[in-house]
Amino acid sequence: EIRYQQKNITTARGSSVKLSCEAYYDFEHCGLLHVVWCHKNVELTNPSKYFTTINETVSNDNFRLRHVVTEILNLTPEDNVDFQCKAKCNSGEAAMGHFIWITVEG
Repeated sequence: EIRYQQKNITTARGSSVKLSCEAYYDFEHCGLLHVVWCHKNVELTNPSKYFTTINETVSNDNFRLRHVVTEILNLTPEDNVDFQCKAKCNSGEAAMGHFIWITVEG
């Protein structure tokens, strides 16, 4: 099971914004999990525009919570788009969610 949220963010041109995604999964069923922020199903990987950190914790029931934060730097009107978190297990199971809509003002 992978859980997601939705929200709108309005911010000023030239600022940065952090996109936060949490994926809760069963390691025994899923195996390794790849979690990434995307726009139109393209991963946000340009290091001069995006900075991503990942943290993972293991609960007592062997479920894991992976927290991925991608900071979008120096926002411009071209960043007035939607972003989505994508998670994919080694087992092939995949999910997308965490819809974030950004509005850049100024």
